[in-house]
Amino acid sequence: MYAKDNLVFNLIQNIFVGIAITVTVTVMTTGFTTAGDFVISFLKAYLVNYIACLIVPVPLMMQGICAKGRFSPESLWPRVIQTALCDFWYVTIISAVMFAWQLGFSALAFQVWKSVYPILLIVGFAVGFTCGPVSMKITKGLLK
Repeated sequence: MYAKDNLVFNLIQNIFVGIAITVTVTVMTTGFTTAGDFVISFLKAYLVNYIACLIVPVPLMMQGICAKGRFSPESLWPRVIQTALCDFWYVTIISAVMFAWQLGFSALAFQVWKSVYPILLIVGFAVGFTCGPVSMKITKGLLK
């Protein structure tokens, strides 16, 4: 995938993952308040995740791991590796930033983040892996 393709893919994929992560955090921490609060939380998370996608070189990491493992580009492993890398980096960044943004840099924020983080990784991976092919089809359709 080229840089432009990767950027568009991440913009689309982040919608799916962002909604799932926002729902998960909301349900596990405060519960739903209003639709407006949910939308604002999602937009903040989406912005943070978009910036993380620009900074963290996941495609290069994936290429390096796949080259060392000698995985065929057509096999399932590159997709699993890319999803796992995206999940680890982006879920970690987005959740840490969002908890600090909402609760400040405090022991409470860290404790809440620690309790929710493993579930966020699982949700992020499941949604990313499931929605990855859909995001790729949309990306290819937009870039024709």
